[in-house]
Amino acid sequence: MLCCFAASGFSLNAETRTCEGSPITGDLTLAKQWDNCRGIIKNVDNVGGTYEGGFVRGRFHGQGKFTSKSNVIYEGQFQNGLRHGAGKVSTPTFSASGNWLKGKPHGKATEIFKDGSKFSGIYKNGKRNGPGRLDFSGGGFFEGLFKDGRASSGFMAYRNGDTYEGELSPKG
Repeated sequence: MLCCFAASGFSLNAETRTCEGSPITGDLTLAKQWDNCRGIIKNVDNVGGTYEGGFVRGRFHGQGKFTSKSNVIYEGQFQNGLRHGAGKVSTPTFSASGNWLKGKPHGKATEIFKDGSKFSGIYKNGKRNGPGRLDFSGGGFFEGLFKDGRASSGFMAYRNGDTYEGELSPKG
């Protein structure tokens, strides 16, 4: 498997060498020296998370997996230590897949919640912005535009069969 990062001029493939001293626990001093290698850090920043994946200049870079102490799992692309590119996140209450830009959801994404609700649409700067559809677990849906994370205008179908089309209050 080959992953290329043209923007940084770096390419990392699965056969790349293991980072010297990997795995390490807690103290990230050694990881700051890791470059163009794959490694494992346990107890990241002494808060209990684990990262396994690529490193460039001591930062998470390329394909990797981060698991937090509270069992939030992100698996996907990293750039300069941040989620960046295609990835999937799962938590005890929802899962999502889509694109990330400098650590925030950005572009097309799908979220599935534990209660069965589902959102498919566009994110910008970490918030729902643009066209999207939200299907409610108990029935019904909203399809339309989102602004700053809230539904702003569109079509709402309620589970009892009623419908509404138009602008929504600022509280969404």
